[in-house]
Amino acid sequence: MELDLHMTDLVMTFAILGIDVTKDEALIRSAYRMALPANNPEENPEGFKSLREAYENALAYSRTPDEEQEQITAEMIDTSTPMGAFQAKLADIYNRLSARINLASWEELLKDAVFEGLDTFDEAKWALFLYLAENYRIPHEAYVFLDERFHIHENEQEFKEHLPVGFVDFMISNINNTNGGYSYNWMRLLEGADDADYDTFFGYIYELGGELNNEDSTRAGDLIKAIDALGIWHPHYAIDKAEYLRRTGKKDEALEMVRGLLSREEYQDDLHVQMVCGSMLWNMDEKEEAYKALCRSLEINSENYAGNKYAAFYEIEHGEIREALKHVYAIRNLSDDEELSEAANKVEREFISLCEQNMKDGAIDPEDVRLLVYAYGYQDEPDKAIAAIQSDPSYENAIKGYHMLLSYMYKQKKDYDNAAAHGRKRLEVIQGKLADLKEGKALAEDDTEESLLRSLSDAYLQLGLMFMIRAKDVSALQERFDLYKQSIPMFLEAQNAMSDNVTVLLNLAYAYSETNDYQKAYEVYDNLIKDLGVQNGLLFLKQRVCYEMDNAQEVIDLFYQLLDGGAQEAGIYEYTVRVFLDYRQLDDAKDIFERAQAEGITSFGLRALQLAYDYYAKPDSSDIGILNKALDAMLVEGEQGADDFYIRDYLAELYYLKAMCVAQFKENKIPHLKSAIEVNDRAKYHMALASCYAEEEKPQDAMQEYLYIEKFFVPDTELYVKMAERYHDMGQIDNACAYIKKAIDLTPDRVGIYKVAARAYDDMAIERRSLYLDSIAFWKIYIDSEPDDMDFALYRRGCALMQLGRYEEALADFQKGYEVADENARYDINVSIGKAYGSLGQFAKGAEHIEEALNSLKEKERGERYAYTAVLALSRTYMKLGRFTDAEQLLRKNLRYFESERRSHMVRELKAVYVSVGEYDKALHILKSYSELFDDAYNAYLRLYVRHRACTTVKEKKSILKEVKRAFHKYNTYDLRELYSDILVYDFLMVKEAIPVKEKLICYTSSDKSEIDWEDSNGCVLELIRLNKFLGREKEAQRYRQLFVNAINKYFNCTGEQAYDSFVESDPVARLDNLTLIVDFLSITGELALAEKYAAMLGDCVLCAYCNYAVCCDRFEALGIFYEAKGDLARAYEYFEKAVGERSYYKGHALYRLMEKKK
Repeated sequence: MELDLHMTDLVMTFAILGIDVTKDEALIRSAYRMALPANNPEENPEGFKSLREAYENALAYSRTPDEEQEQITAEMIDTSTPMGAFQAKLADIYNRLSARINLASWEELLKDAVFEGLDTFDEAKWALFLYLAENYRIPHEAYVFLDERFHIHENEQEFKEHLPVGFVDFMISNINNTNGGYSYNWMRLLEGADDADYDTFFGYIYELGGELNNEDSTRAGDLIKAIDALGIWHPHYAIDKAEYLRRTGKKDEALEMVRGLLSREEYQDDLHVQMVCGSMLWNMDEKEEAYKALCRSLEINSENYAGNKYAAFYEIEHGEIREALKHVYAIRNLSDDEELSEAANKVEREFISLCEQNMKDGAIDPEDVRLLVYAYGYQDEPDKAIAAIQSDPSYENAIKGYHMLLSYMYKQKKDYDNAAAHGRKRLEVIQGKLADLKEGKALAEDDTEESLLRSLSDAYLQLGLMFMIRAKDVSALQERFDLYKQSIPMFLEAQNAMSDNVTVLLNLAYAYSETNDYQKAYEVYDNLIKDLGVQNGLLFLKQRVCYEMDNAQEVIDLFYQLLDGGAQEAGIYEYTVRVFLDYRQLDDAKDIFERAQAEGITSFGLRALQLAYDYYAKPDSSDIGILNKALDAMLVEGEQGADDFYIRDYLAELYYLKAMCVAQFKENKIPHLKSAIEVNDRAKYHMALASCYAEEEKPQDAMQEYLYIEKFFVPDTELYVKMAERYHDMGQIDNACAYIKKAIDLTPDRVGIYKVAARAYDDMAIERRSLYLDSIAFWKIYIDSEPDDMDFALYRRGCALMQLGRYEEALADFQKGYEVADENARYDINVSIGKAYGSLGQFAKGAEHIEEALNSLKEKERGERYAYTAVLALSRTYMKLGRFTDAEQLLRKNLRYFESERRSHMVRELKAVYVSVGEYDKALHILKSYSELFDDAYNAYLRLYVRHRACTTVKEKKSILKEVKRAFHKYNTYDLRELYSDILVYDFLMVKEAIPVKEKLICYTSSDKSEIDWEDSNGCVLELIRLNKFLGREKEAQRYRQLFVNAINKYFNCTGEQAYDSFVESDPVARLDNLTLIVDFLSITGELALAEKYAAMLGDCVLCAYCNYAVCCDRFEALGIFYEAKGDLARAYEYFEKAVGERSYYKGHALYRLMEKKK
């Protein structure tokens, strides 16, 4: 990165990071990490972008070279202070090779007095490591020793805050990897003056190793001259120099140097010398000498690649087929070496022919059978391999790895049951040997505890891999998931046997990912990085699981860390783009695309993501149409390569994008989402499909998708909340509540979940009012934890309290919420304050607040739903205050703002206003003007109702009775039936004729009419009890009484007084209505003791929330019925008179009792 920053820009760059200008990378990285939480890309994309640019510029500045400095030597340090003396010792150790590579020197250094004083320990510690950050070429054994003293690995984060991150990673890599870095055994081979410039030598030979791979050898030659001038020698440098001589046509000089190295006694056990010199001799056609050196290298390490390869080639040339095969099979799976594969195929075919001939002549040696099985396997003839190894029962004990070989061969032919069976038998054999070893029994020389544990780990690994191979072969999603799930215990057992088996850990992490347990996969990758050091491959795997975990910030951090490490794979760009697209940070996504393009990086995934970017960036229909065509072309390309898992991943994303595109044209998304799932099963596709089903009002289908996600993926709070919503849609309130609680249990510290829970319980409480209690509790937690959203939370809690009839508490919440709310939020709160005052009987105050709220609305806002409810509430308040003209004007003014169903409600309200003041012609006119809002039956009912209210004479009433009867027989609706029966009873006291009509108003829930729907029919059944008693039909009255009792008992799941109590308290806002019904019922049926209990409650009970009247006539009627039952007729008729007198139009027991008395 070129840096051209003026000083002002530089200061601004570091100001964004919150630190002064510095070249300390550790300080820059620490400042960046500290600033990240306030600049999270999900919440503050612009802040994150500025911070990231400042961070990159600061790092680039820190890496600009300073003026060249001399190497610090002991003589250059002021030794008059204890710290100066310590630093001089440190420089002296480093600058003398004999001291630098001697662990005792470092041990002695840490005994210095500066490490004993509390006031000097930290200063000395960081002085030591800051020096080593610049002068780091010490034996890795020294780093291990420093870790034991200073716990570098354990305190990695602290060290990275004080030191360059790259240096800390380098130290940890040396600590973890005993074969890495500069080992003592490597450094002791250096020859030269004790104070020679070894660091320059190290730098040169590192560069020389890279230059030897270039065709142009000019730079390599210059480096060799420079190295020779240093007067330092090392055998590995000599090998590189010999290779340079060979490549530049100086074969004789190269041979002389190689032979010289091989002849020295001290290098006879040096693997690198023997292996590389042997390979060079082979390439110079000195094969006899090469074979000797290569065999020596195999004695040192039997698994080295070059030794096995060239030894095999030599043996093939000399007809030593068995020995050649042994060397081939030691390395055949380690590389795609075409030269080796060609030679292996040739020797395998020769060996198979030889063995098949020998088997015709009789049994062959078990070792030859073992090699033959491998040969058949590599030649893709597993059946022959199985037949060969099972041809003699004695082979089971004679052939090492008998069950392992059989397991491999059965797996090759996809006979997984037999493969697993022999895999388990292999486990038994190994476990038996381990048990024998523990008991001290003698085993074969190579059956050591370490080798047996390695075999045990591999046996479990192979069983786990078998499940994974099968999983990849099956198409059924659940079967595939189950197979991956079954692999995990195998990998865990393999890890227990050999904890540092990297292959096991990588497969374990993969299995966790495939079973959607990304947190565990993350932990495995994280531990691998800690143990093995920072490696781009591991960082990329970790980035992938971070994306799946929705850990967006870490995906981005890992992207930049991978770039710093030189990674150029398309995948690291893809996951970063996906994060930015998920959060609709399109500018950031564009930046990543441009970075990839600048590096010449392209891929199917990046092209697919570019289409997604175009979709979000160009939302109008014409652009979507163009995009749709490009999408179709890419889908064809993806479908052709769908055998590749990587392609399938993005093919599924393309189907998902296709679903979003077609939705713009009102087309069905579901087929495309199903295609995405079929290609690559991901939770987000199921979530999208479930949303489609929910929109189509198919909650059962949506629930199937959610249940699938819950079973096969890691559930999150969003899933549980959605499941609760669908269970609510399906009427399964208990399940809905259970899933809301699951969401809370999953993230109890996430404040927002309590808001979600409270709102969900508010919705469900419409069906089960007691849930408002839970809602109120959730709102309290949210209010206490989130003061910035207090106005909304107080408003919603107030609404819940209103539904429980706790009006004073609700009013207090509304008023407190109003004080902290902004202007936009005050409208709703003010309306609710008005309703609360109205519920408390303070109608004038209530009207003031609702008027104020409506007056605050702009013209265009009048048609909104909340304005509609406010208008209705205010009109009803006006009616309670007797302000009918105000109610009329309000409704007429606002009628034009509402459409369809809302307007029909307003028309009925206006009709009620006109009827209340006796302006029946106006009522009929308004109904006629808006008749299109209602069907014919309801229009007939409304007009007949008004005309009936207008009747003043018996003649008029008889006439309207005939019209109602005709309409009732024509349309047979509930409203017309009820109106007809009411006229029969309350106008003409024709009770006998009315009973059959009213009887048909009952909603029975059983075919034999033994059960009724409690909510729909309790009032009708109660009236039939009254009417039958009025006629002296006790038997019929008793039948209806029993229907009433059975229904209330069943509905509330209790009996007697407990059932009555439950009903009274079941709806706090209609408590007065419920009380009057129970008093009526108990009085009429003669249960006067209980009736008296509930009658006593009527006095102080507030009006029902939905009542349009300022006085409750039903309360008077219920008391009249109670006193009538007690025999106090004078008092009863007093209450009947009050009931009828309070309302111009009254129907009920009181009316026909007074009619009867008058008659």
